[in-house]
Amino acid sequence: MDWKIGTGSPRGPFEIIDIVGITTVINITSANPEAKDPNSALAKAVEKLKERADKGLKGVETGEGFYKYN
Repeated sequence: MDWKIGTGSPRGPFEIIDIVGITTVINITSANPEAKDPNSALAKAVEKLKERADKGLKGVETGEGFYKYN
């Protein structure tokens, strides 16, 4: 899929999350009231991101997130 068509960016959503930082994305999305409902898709996504962060996979800053970086 060419993400550039929808966003104007040559990067996809997971690469952008890695660049911004998974902990930053967790903090931003956790502020959304929907994230407080454990049955919501957003809360489940935040939980998955927290699992990655707990393993040290925080994105570019740690060398690995959804992708590996040098």
